[in-house]
Amino acid sequence: MGGVESLIEHRCTFEGPDSTAPKDMVRLSIGLENPADLVADLEQALERAAKEDR
Repeated sequence: MGGVESLIEHRCTFEGPDSTAPKDMVRLSIGLENPADLVADLEQALERAAKEDR
């Protein structure tokens, strides 16, 4: 079993330049947080990523 925390991981960054994972793939592991808190955190992260992508 894994941990109880939620994590988002970008496999290409984790594995390095020889990674075979798609460059646009992220892995989301859901923990024990309140679902509303998780949704709010994800929305905030996506909004920030969209701003940085411009």
